[in-house]
Amino acid sequence: MPYPQFSTVGQFLSVDIANYNSLQVVLQRRLSHGASFTVNYSYAKGLGTQSWLSDPRNYHLDYGRLPDDLRHVLTISPIYELPFGAGHRLTPGNGLAQKLVSGWTASSIITLRSGFPFNPTLAGTDLLHLNGNIIEDRPDQTCSGHVANPSPAQWFNAACFVLPTEPTTPGAALRQGDTGVDILAGPRAFQEDLGLSKATQIGERTSLEFRAELFNVWNHKVLGLPNAAINPYAASGTVGRITTLDALPRVIQFGLKLQF
Repeated sequence: MPYPQFSTVGQFLSVDIANYNSLQVVLQRRLSHGASFTVNYSYAKGLGTQSWLSDPRNYHLDYGRLPDDLRHVLTISPIYELPFGAGHRLTPGNGLAQKLVSGWTASSIITLRSGFPFNPTLAGTDLLHLNGNIIEDRPDQTCSGHVANPSPAQWFNAACFVLPTEPTTPGAALRQGDTGVDILAGPRAFQEDLGLSKATQIGERTSLEFRAELFNVWNHKVLGLPNAAINPYAASGTVGRITTLDALPRVIQFGLKLQF
């Protein structure tokens, strides 16, 4: 007699929501002598609910800033055609020299942004007794958590976030701490990428393009988010510290493309 076959039933809940509002400004300007630039600025706010983040009984508790919410982003993109070669102010008389110096374009992308949001969490706890079937436990907040001069050694005040006291009333529901979602912000960031390209016409239908690209050209350190996991049962010297980077160091790459 064959064994009965059982199938599982999946459950899906429409509880996650997200909304994005922003003010976006674009300025484009073409100057004389082959120079132009574009400026983009956005002032934005992204809010949403992330299910099973801390309390599956109350999804509204997990409504707040989304992890990729950046309040301010400014991007400046200048482009400059170098004034050498045929049709430009500086034109060598020698044909070979003209081929070498003409067709060069320099470009850059400069980005300044505010920090990504985060919130302190608890480590080594199971406040709702759900066997870890949530993403994070949250502490109670006793003060703002901001420090006057944040640094990688102390980005926020971890002493402001403490283990919640379990309710003592018989039958009272266990609870998460009252710390909101992504209430703190990480470091701001600045980065510049630089490009240099040259287009050379070899024949009527053939051209050669050379590109040199430098990412994070100034090798600027872009800090990541601090360690925000607070273990109330074991002291950790890295809570509140930033020990990671959010961008690669300077990267240089070259490319050569033949079109025919």
